[in-house]
Amino acid sequence: MNKKIRIGIFRSPWRQIPHWEARIVSELIQDQRYELVCIFSDERKNPDNLKMVKRSLYSKVLNKAKSLTFQMLPTNIILRFIDKMELPSVQGFAARKISTIEIKKHLNKIQNIPLNPVKTGKDGCIDFFNMTEVDKIKKMGLDVILRHEFGIIKGDGIYNSAKYGIWSFHHGDNRVNRGGPAGFWEVFYDESVCGVTLQILENELDGGTVIDRSFHSIRTFWYQTRELVLEKSVELLMKNLSILSDYGSVKKLESGIYSQKLYKYPTFFPLVIYVFRKHVSLRLLDKYKRMTSDIKNRNVWKILVYKGKIKNSVLWRSHTIEPGFNEFWADPFIVSNDNQDYIFFENYCYYKKRAKISVGLLSDKSITSIVDAIATDYHMSYPFIFKKGDVFL
Repeated sequence: MNKKIRIGIFRSPWRQIPHWEARIVSELIQDQRYELVCIFSDERKNPDNLKMVKRSLYSKVLNKAKSLTFQMLPTNIILRFIDKMELPSVQGFAARKISTIEIKKHLNKIQNIPLNPVKTGKDGCIDFFNMTEVDKIKKMGLDVILRHEFGIIKGDGIYNSAKYGIWSFHHGDNRVNRGGPAGFWEVFYDESVCGVTLQILENELDGGTVIDRSFHSIRTFWYQTRELVLEKSVELLMKNLSILSDYGSVKKLESGIYSQKLYKYPTFFPLVIYVFRKHVSLRLLDKYKRMTSDIKNRNVWKILVYKGKIKNSVLWRSHTIEPGFNEFWADPFIVSNDNQDYIFFENYCYYKKRAKISVGLLSDKSITSIVDAIATDYHMSYPFIFKKGDVFL
């Protein structure tokens, strides 16, 4: 295709934009092959349309009580516990950070077309678009629509409202897992991989025409796996938009026969099982290993101190410096300054599963006054020191 691919996005400008969506928008803005034409928003969620009703003091107290009761439901308590345990492990997960504030400013400059589908279905999870709404979409003359909003989409001609259809992610392999949430059930059932499916929407939930799939190794925890598949879905989308731009078409695969159940958001008991297996039992096992490793003299990396020529050293004459509890020490680098010997080294924490660079005063048999030289939220190793007037790390 010689002309730019015209793209629209289903999303509400009033909600916070997650990092993986911000990456998609950033890629579309920067690549000259694409034109981000418009945003289709859910008018039902427009704050200006929400009716503000004056409430009595009794009504306010009652609503507050209901809110607190909901927050104290057992399922929500478990979810808040998972948040506390797992959210820190996904901070800084993305390889390239995008400023969501700047992306949102850019989206606010793009034409916004409000849509007002009708909620239907047993649980109100279907958004039905009548011909009036579909015509609003078709008038934009789009090549591709990206679905980042709305529930199960149905309607008169809605699937043909863009030349190459409505593209949607299923954050899983739709041959073995349909429903959600992203990453949970794969971790729950100890699967080895988690898939990402890019599909063209059709009438069947998570059963549309498949454009492409990718597969990624499961991480230990749910949130880590979820962030992984969300970030990898960006790469899958951009790869296939590039194919569409170069060749004017994308491959189309059948979804195949699906014989599993429709997975839903986990309820209390699956969440309890997950927490016990992934947090309680793993921590008990880790504690046991650390206790037994102390008994077995901890078969980990340690620093050995020896005075003499390195090529003629006799290691059994060296003195072993034991690392701190739940740590190993490696990659030592010695610097002499002002008649003091300083040793920089990798200080790995098993609990955090990453290392920092520490420095301390070195004597014949110990390292004292240990402090952090570099401590980040990612792994650091092998300090390299050189001296040119000052000491540089």
